[in-house]
Amino acid sequence: MLLAMPAFAPFANAQTNGRAPMMSAQGWVTVENAGDTWDGTWTFTDPDHRTMSGSWTDRKTGQQITAPRMSVRQSGEQIIVERPGVGNYVGTLSPDGRSITGAMTWISGNFTARIAGGNDRRGNDRPVAAYGPPMMSAQGWVTVENAGQTWDGTWTFTDPDHRTMSGTWVNRQTGERVYAARMSVRQDGRQIIITRPDAGNYVGTISADGRSISGTMSWLGGHFTAHM
Repeated sequence: MLLAMPAFAPFANAQTNGRAPMMSAQGWVTVENAGDTWDGTWTFTDPDHRTMSGSWTDRKTGQQITAPRMSVRQSGEQIIVERPGVGNYVGTLSPDGRSITGAMTWISGNFTARIAGGNDRRGNDRPVAAYGPPMMSAQGWVTVENAGQTWDGTWTFTDPDHRTMSGTWVNRQTGERVYAARMSVRQDGRQIIITRPDAGNYVGTISADGRSISGTMSWLGGHFTAHM
């Protein structure tokens, strides 16, 4: 059963209310912690920024779920995102208006959301620097996966915002080749999540110099490295 929601002041148009670049960004990157950790992407689906679509990936299992329509309401610094059939995200904007922290009404846990990238629409034409390390601005990476057998790979960004990649791999022992046309890339600090459709997630950590990644694969025992 959903928790009862407190009474709020009337909600304003999310696009025009307050000092929040967050509310005019095209999309947000989220992390939910409630026993399991879910990495999400919320994308506005209307020009008034009142509805969103959502997609989430379980960091441990690679399970993916979607929500095609979520409503967004703002009252001052408070943001309510309604996920139909589930409950509400209730969060508070940061002082700079570029991130949200809060809780979910249907489960004990917390979430964070931040601007995914692109330009905000409040007179600030600076691109939002979603990715800091050099690794995240390189056009492609060279990878090695070890899980019984060894696969040598090349991952290449396929969009200007560096959020999607294509991948090719060659089995070092047999010469077998495999491909992935579209993999999604998410960054949270020094952690990188790369979702390989129909397989699972690469979960890695960026090195101190920002030029390499090491981590594990969610769908089998083993590890991978990637470098510019």
